[in-house]
Amino acid sequence: MGARDYSGSLMVMLTYACQMRCAYCGVRNRPVHMGWETLRRGLDLLFTAPRQDLQLRYFGGEPLLRFGLIQKAVDHAGRSGRSVRHMITTNGLLLDAKKLSWLSGRDVEIMFSLDGLARTHRHRRIIANLRALQKSGLPYFVNFVVEPGGHEQAKAELDWLAGQGVRRVQVGYQVGTLWSPAQQRAYLDLLRRVPAGLDLLNRHNQAEPVMLSDEAIVDTDGKVYFDAALFVERFFPRLRRTMLLGRLDEGLDLARLERTRAEVLRRFKRAYPPSTAKGRLFLNNLGLGLAAGRLMERA
Repeated sequence: MGARDYSGSLMVMLTYACQMRCAYCGVRNRPVHMGWETLRRGLDLLFTAPRQDLQLRYFGGEPLLRFGLIQKAVDHAGRSGRSVRHMITTNGLLLDAKKLSWLSGRDVEIMFSLDGLARTHRHRRIIANLRALQKSGLPYFVNFVVEPGGHEQAKAELDWLAGQGVRRVQVGYQVGTLWSPAQQRAYLDLLRRVPAGLDLLNRHNQAEPVMLSDEAIVDTDGKVYFDAALFVERFFPRLRRTMLLGRLDEGLDLARLERTRAEVLRRFKRAYPPSTAKGRLFLNNLGLGLAAGRLMERA
């Protein structure tokens, strides 16, 4: 199975705060934020990559709660002489006209996360901001997560998104919960039934299995981890001890960090041996990711 090349990519956890409490999210929601000096040193780490085309990806929590930091980082990168694409993951609540105006014309892409149709329609502002994003001309795609047994609702969401003029989507599955064989088959069938006109990014990004993602992420305190340490922390809290790659103040070199899926698997098993309940949960989620990856390779 192919693997995504993260040699020129770095993630930063701008904040753990978020206005929403999505059940599928594995991030611990709390008022902890990154400061500018840490973010600047994170950019310095990204600049150690030998590639010319770099990507900085802003995560949370809700990164737009720290929009001033994003502006500083985009401007700082622009003065560096390096080509840096910025990707912002957002729930959409704060993506207003003022922010869109500032971002337009800059090398920025938006990952717009929607937490299901029922909740989305209660947040009219999110829908209005999605439409404003579409009109802005900024590149974007919509991401949503399917829960076990939620494939029919997810199919309705895909149809709805296509009707709203969305053209690029990414479909994820809830981790940290067991998927029965029937639920796994239903999820894989959903990936096969994406409406015409929607480009399913899962087919291109070689991200599966996400449980073995070997991308590095800078935490708010300057520690650098494999990203699972932060993104599934609510479900697998021991990962911070095993997924640590180093600290920004240690003079890390992005190209020299030992980052392979085999290394992630080794560390995951060290934290949660397969004989334990959490170890079996990890293997269950890993198995779904492997099956999804094989399906996307054939698509």
